[in-house]
Amino acid sequence: HMAQRVPRPGVLVLAGGLIAALLAGTQGSTAQAGQQVERPMPHMQAMNRVFSLLREQARDPSRNRESISLVTDLEWSTFSAKEATPLRATILSDAERKAMLDGYRRQFLKLLRQELDLEEALLNNDNRAAAALVAAIEATENEGHEKFR
Repeated sequence: HMAQRVPRPGVLVLAGGLIAALLAGTQGSTAQAGQQVERPMPHMQAMNRVFSLLREQARDPSRNRESISLVTDLEWSTFSAKEATPLRATILSDAERKAMLDGYRRQFLKLLRQELDLEEALLNNDNRAAAALVAAIEATENEGHEKFR
């Protein structure tokens, strides 16, 4: 007979958190006009705080474990900002709003991919690649601010 594998508690917590995030996302998308809509600003502010720390230490191999932890925080804030609704979207026509929100989401997908690559570079102790990715992330953030702010 085969031994049954029991998932580690951390995996269950992560899965539960993802399910909760997905459920919260579906509730947010059905919000009516009078209800509170989540805005990206607090998540953007968290991203900025974490990113400034990462910018300072991404080249330092002795801090890679700490940097990976910071990237994880950055990824969560980025994911949360992606799911939020920018204030400007509320004053656009339906067609303009859809186009704007699609572009906004694409910008965050690009950012998340870069952040995942940064995490992998740090995990591989490739600080040269990590420094290049930090610069690419900053460029993507600036591009997003020009398009959507």
